[in-house]
Amino acid sequence: MSTDTDTKFTDDIDQGDTNTETVQTVQDQFEVHIRHEPSQSTMTGYVGKLDIISLNNDLTTLTGVLINRRNSRTKGFYDFKNMRYGSVTQVYLGCAAEYVREVTISTNSGLYYTHNF
Repeated sequence: MSTDTDTKFTDDIDQGDTNTETVQTVQDQFEVHIRHEPSQSTMTGYVGKLDIISLNNDLTTLTGVLINRRNSRTKGFYDFKNMRYGSVTQVYLGCAAEYVREVTISTNSGLYYTHNF
C-alpha cells in the first residue's frame, strides 16, 4: 500500500464529506437537452429551452444555471426545487439554442455539473 494513496484518502476526509467518488458520480446526476419550442411572443417564432433531467435518487435543488460561462443569459427556470429521479426543470434561454456550447449547473449541496455540447 503506498503512502500517496493514504495521504490522498486523509486529505479527502479533511475536506468534509466530499471525496473522489462523490466528484465522479456528480457527472452522472443530470441529463441536459436543448430544444426549440414554437412561440408567438418572439420575433423568430420560437423560444430556446433547456431541459435538465435529474438522475438523482435523493432530493436535489438547483441553485444556478450558467450558460456559456456566463456569456449568455437565462430568462428564468422553473420546477427546480426538490427534484427527484426523472424530474425535469425547464430553463428559458436568452440566446438562440444553437449557440449554447456549455451549461454549468450548481446544486444545493455545493456541487457543480458541467455539460458540453
